[in-house]
Amino acid sequence: MTAIDLSELELPERIRSWIGDAPLFESSGASGASTLFIDGKCKAYLKIASYGALRRAYEMQKLWHSLGLSSEVLLYASLDRDYLITAAINGESGIHPHYLAEPERLSRVFGEALRSLHELRVGAPPMPMAETTESPLSQTHLELLTPFIGNINAETARHELQANLNLLQSDVLVHGDYCLPNIVLSDWHLTGYIDIADSGMGDRHHDLVWGLWSLQYNLNDARCGELFLDAYGRDVVDPQRLRLCGLLSALP
Repeated sequence: MTAIDLSELELPERIRSWIGDAPLFESSGASGASTLFIDGKCKAYLKIASYGALRRAYEMQKLWHSLGLSSEVLLYASLDRDYLITAAINGESGIHPHYLAEPERLSRVFGEALRSLHELRVGAPPMPMAETTESPLSQTHLELLTPFIGNINAETARHELQANLNLLQSDVLVHGDYCLPNIVLSDWHLTGYIDIADSGMGDRHHDLVWGLWSLQYNLNDARCGELFLDAYGRDVVDPQRLRLCGLLSALP
């Protein structure tokens, strides 16, 4: 990670005071928010986004922490921008070389963890849903999912999606961005989840699709996706809903 000089950052005094003299490191991912790792006595992550943009992330972080699934919120402030500080989770992400070196084992752990999540009986707000606009779906994205949802022409797939959205259910707590970088493991045991702003009640196949996509992207082996589905439990996997959620995942 790249070290960051606090003096070069434009941060409110409240945030500067919390950080103190702790070393800072760049840790931004693909979530759209700027993320810094605070390597102090209390190791934590600071996310920075536009005003109001982290409100849902804050609310979902509190919920997931109360369920023992993620870390504690240490500070949330909506000032000139939104600032969210959360405690670090013990362990390494699912894309740590230690885990990637054993792809079959990782795929099974990945599937078992997701099934355990979906077996929880809790209440939560609905997960955010992408708008089914007229923009074409991403063919490149869909091609990674082809082994699991079949061939799809992105230019003609929107009609199929719009005609069948009513088949999707909203009966489990979904992560919303279930990928290897967003699970934290310690010696192969799940210790928590990160980047849960898009979580909520939804269709389990949303998480299954993103899990399959992540395995293809990070491991490039369709056998890992099959092991993932086996470990999750094919008894509750509906091929049609999996295909629909695959289409939704390719929306721009």
